Amino acid sequence: MVAVFIGVGVAIIALVPGLSGVWPAIQSASTGWVLAAVGIQLVGLAGAVLFVQLVFRDVPHRLTWRMGGGMQAANSIMPTAGSTGVSYWTLNSIGWNASRFAERTAVMIIAPAAPNFILIVIVGILMGLGVVAGPSDWWLTWLPAGITLLGGAVVIAAARWGHRLAARTSRKWLKQGLQVVSTGVTGTVDVLRSRNWRVIGTFVDLLCSITVLWACLVAVDEHIPFGIVCMGYLIGQFLQIIPIPGGIGAIDAGVTGALILYGAPDSTEATAGELISHAIALLVPLIAGGIAFAFLPREIDRQRHAAPETATAPA
Repeated sequence: MVAVFIGVGVAIIALVPGLSGVWPAIQSASTGWVLAAVGIQLVGLAGAVLFVQLVFRDVPHRLTWRMGGGMQAANSIMPTAGSTGVSYWTLNSIGWNASRFAERTAVMIIAPAAPNFILIVIVGILMGLGVVAGPSDWWLTWLPAGITLLGGAVVIAAARWGHRLAARTSRKWLKQGLQVVSTGVTGTVDVLRSRNWRVIGTFVDLLCSITVLWACLVAVDEHIPFGIVCMGYLIGQFLQIIPIPGGIGAIDAGVTGALILYGAPDSTEATAGELISHAIALLVPLIAGGIAFAFLPREIDRQRHAAPETATAPA
């Protein structure tokens, strides 16, 4: 599937007028910087798996290492759905029930988005004050920061209201739905406020993804201030909500457009750098996580036989 998507992407680059200069820019990219980006992506992958261990902290770490790697591999192709499928198969195999899994998975889905929101607020304010290099226009700095801050406050308030409504309703399906969604938000706040060192994993994952994009832009000789790369990545990634396998096309258009909006001088080189970083974001987790996934069935079997009490442990 990934090979087909990459082939389609290459064909689009070669055939669409206006993108013909992207392929030569990719071919002339610095090998050293691209390899450095690959190494940074591996660090980010390790951070993501550490955060999986924190969210599913009552599962043995040997199992969560392999499950987390498999989740990242599946997530690179089918964001959210892929990782959820891997975690459900794993945890259901060791005896987790659906409600326990749903509440913890809601945290796993919502929590990684929190650093994105935090960074948009921080970088937007610093850019608006002129501390970070980039445009000073209010609608590119203060407006995204304000909308993000307000949105976060509304979501947290809605989650608390959801808990109260769940306690009052007698309809089982509504109670369970409200409880799962609300716990996803309040559980995210609790996880991010915890003193467990693994909480840095999700921040490492995000910062490494942004740094990979920056390194790939440097590889094609596009030197953009890091603050602009941050905002371009964070805002462009919102197009990931479009259900396209691997986000191919949607994320590329979103990130490249945001980079140009925030001041990238050359659209051709910005597109080339983003495409290289996206390829790395797809292939590195797919390969490294795929290796972990290959050992997952054996580890599931070992856990089921060595520690059957894990299946019935209280949440």
